Amino acid sequence: YAGEHPDRVQTLALSDAGPETTRAGAEFMRDFIQRTVSIRGFRSPAEAREYYRNEHPEWVEEFIDLHVEYQLRRNWAGKLVLKADPDVQWITGSASLPDIPYLWEMSARLTMPTLLIIGRTSNVLDEDLVARMVETMPGAVARWFETGHYVPREQPEEFTAALQAHILGER
Repeated sequence: YAGEHPDRVQTLALSDAGPETTRAGAEFMRDFIQRTVSIRGFRSPAEAREYYRNEHPEWVEEFIDLHVEYQLRRNWAGKLVLKADPDVQWITGSASLPDIPYLWEMSARLTMPTLLIIGRTSNVLDEDLVARMVETMPGAVARWFETGHYVPREQPEEFTAALQAHILGER
């Protein structure tokens, strides 16, 4: 949307995301989706919390609780299952490859101030991709965090402060 309508977007922030991902990031996401789709449900919120603590030990505890509360639902058998349709992850994952050239083209049209929030240990983006994004996006600046991919779930206060400063134009 921002690339198609740069005149309608005043400021933009991307949290560990870009027009494409690293190969390692794509493989990790594929494997993560396969693990997630294979979950047949949890008997209790406590069981779900334990699973997500093991899957994401870097997350702040509050975000594990929020994930269990808002990303799961009870199915017909009373088990907690994902709210999201697993086919959506499969479809968007396989459909996104042809979109990469278009996304880079749209990135070049982002004239608004753009904050790239990047997790230093994330495998989704690397220094080369981030450098290309900064070079391509006229108003972009990268801010690195000592986190993985889930910056807001790992350093929520720092993430919020950076986002607020960006939105308020404090650079």
